Amino acid sequence: MRKFLLRQATALCTSQLRFYAVELPKPFTNLVELQQHACKTYAKKNMFGTRRGGEFKWVTYAEFGEMVDNVRGGLANAGVKHNDSVAVIANNRVEWAACAYAAHGLGAHIVPMYEVQKPSEWQHIVKDSGAVVLFVASKGLLPMADKWIEDKTMNVKRVFCYEVGAADHHCFQNCMETGKKNPVKATVPDPDTLAALIYTSGTTGVPKGVELTHRNIASNVNGLHQICKDFYTDDDTLLSFLPWAHVYGQTVELHHFISMGASLGIATSPQHVLEEIPIVKPTILIAVPTVFNKIYAGIQNQIATASPLKKFIFKRALAAATARRKELDQHPVGSLNVKASAATEKKYQFYDKLVFSKIREKMGGRIRMAFSGGAALHKDVQALFMDIGISIMEGYGLTETAPIIAVAPYGQTLYLQGGLGFFPGVELEIMDGDENFLPRGEEGEIVATGPNIMKQYHSLPEATAEVIFEKNGKRYFKTGDMGIITKENKLRITGRVKELYKLENGKWVAPVVTEMAVCNSRFVSQVMMYGANKNYNILLCAVNHEPIKKQLGLTTVNPDDSAVAKLVIEDIQHVLVKGNIKKYEAPQRVFFIKEEFSVENGLLTNKLSMKRNLIVKKYENEIQAVYAGTAGHALKMFKE
Repeated sequence: MRKFLLRQATALCTSQLRFYAVELPKPFTNLVELQQHACKTYAKKNMFGTRRGGEFKWVTYAEFGEMVDNVRGGLANAGVKHNDSVAVIANNRVEWAACAYAAHGLGAHIVPMYEVQKPSEWQHIVKDSGAVVLFVASKGLLPMADKWIEDKTMNVKRVFCYEVGAADHHCFQNCMETGKKNPVKATVPDPDTLAALIYTSGTTGVPKGVELTHRNIASNVNGLHQICKDFYTDDDTLLSFLPWAHVYGQTVELHHFISMGASLGIATSPQHVLEEIPIVKPTILIAVPTVFNKIYAGIQNQIATASPLKKFIFKRALAAATARRKELDQHPVGSLNVKASAATEKKYQFYDKLVFSKIREKMGGRIRMAFSGGAALHKDVQALFMDIGISIMEGYGLTETAPIIAVAPYGQTLYLQGGLGFFPGVELEIMDGDENFLPRGEEGEIVATGPNIMKQYHSLPEATAEVIFEKNGKRYFKTGDMGIITKENKLRITGRVKELYKLENGKWVAPVVTEMAVCNSRFVSQVMMYGANKNYNILLCAVNHEPIKKQLGLTTVNPDDSAVAKLVIEDIQHVLVKGNIKKYEAPQRVFFIKEEFSVENGLLTNKLSMKRNLIVKKYENEIQAVYAGTAGHALKMFKE
């Protein structure tokens, strides 16, 4: 029986690692050529899938290309010209992509917005961008949008809605019909033509428009081709749930994978992702650390509540995977075909069939690769995914860099390898406060130069001058992040300049390091550390209800109940010790919040980053009470 299982596991693992040579396109200089190349080369393949009932209905690349042509004609008929702004208020959908590529074909640029944004932000963005045409997802937005047409301070001339019928003059279908009757050939824009005007999330003030050119975005797509050339397959499929209104989802997911002929099933909403993964059966997962953390917590909870026998088997499986990973980490980064020793591979393959394949099956059974960005991913989360057969490519960048400037390639465990590698075409330096470049090994602000650096902040020359500077004949961007470049030219990110704070004793603290460690607790859902100008740090923490219910046999969870608090605090202390948190960085008290941070309550940005200043403001009284010793619970990280 054991020999049979080994043979089956070997066959499974071999098929998992069999990658097919897929011809790379020539480097793109603009998104019009990218879209036209994709729709011609992969004409018969499924491109976008939209859920209808219990299944996804697909549009082919050829059908989408025709749709783009029709929308382009409709936009031209509506008066859109070169350098005009075309705004969209909608979640990911086929029409969103068609409008973006149609605008590009007229030399215009897209101004994307989220459906969950505040109306005041929509109005600011539409007005500031000078949008002449606006597309909206739902009928409920039309009264507001029509007022913008009447507003003499705004440039909106036409509004189209995706979800109204032909009898309504806002009908998007009518726009396409007009374009079909009045076709307009696409023009190939100059690489320095504006492609997208993406507004920052506004965590510290009014959103700023980031001007990204065709060269900016295309250079990032070309760089991804270089890094990912070994793992593309001809049946790559994704479940799209990262918003294309953000540059991460737009560049890495939409433009990048369309350029290689992938099929993108569009998730109904982020809340439906786990339900729809088994339907779409993606081969690649593109997400932010929050998603990976939740999957990690779910796996940890299953282990903790399993029978003693299953726990023993899983422990043995992890040991085999860890041994294999350590051997793989001895090889140069970048090759998918590197294997561990025969004995190590054989043992891993046995446990892959017995244990890890079951975990992957719950994620559709085909995921072999994942991308993570938007924030740092904890090493334990990354390692577990690699152990179960899903390697994560972790990237770092910003909206202003379109977005990637550094990356840990497929198969590389970031923390064991010592940092992120420079992204193709990008140069990084570490700078002091006087704009002097520092030697390798010294800490300072990360600055970047390359073809992906934004043109400017829209109509904000002073704000642009604060982050863009020229040195040695090159144009650099100040990231606002602290870091170190090693002698091996690997980037280590040590903290966010604006997030760093000093304790009362003068020591600087980067809260994200501790927060990442705490989020490894399966009983913790969200956490933020605070301690600016205080004599110690504290945590604001939301608990993960389901694992606590199972562990304690409860039907409801009150974080301040003594048994619940004891369980969570002991686990937080355990993961902090495991994470090697320094004594002065360690929090001394924790306050359990009743409501998670979310986009809806204004405490998360649309890319799921914490709005720290607003969180501190909301919990100002509670924070004062924690420091006064009248609220919260004590954490004892170190022996007295």
